[in-house]
Amino acid sequence: MVLVDFNDIVCPSGDCPAVIGNVFVWRDTDHLTATYSRSMADIFGRRIEAIAVN
Repeated sequence: MVLVDFNDIVCPSGDCPAVIGNVFVWRDTDHLTATYSRSMADIFGRRIEAIAVN
């Protein structure tokens, strides 16, 4: 199993804000909103592709 770290995107500076760039980040205490996930799709995709190649 490979884990991909998204902490720098979801919790910049070690802080996990409720809103980033006028977009709600958290649906509840453990799940990202669909809107935030879509807004970060390019970054998520690049990181996932990077591990898939290796």
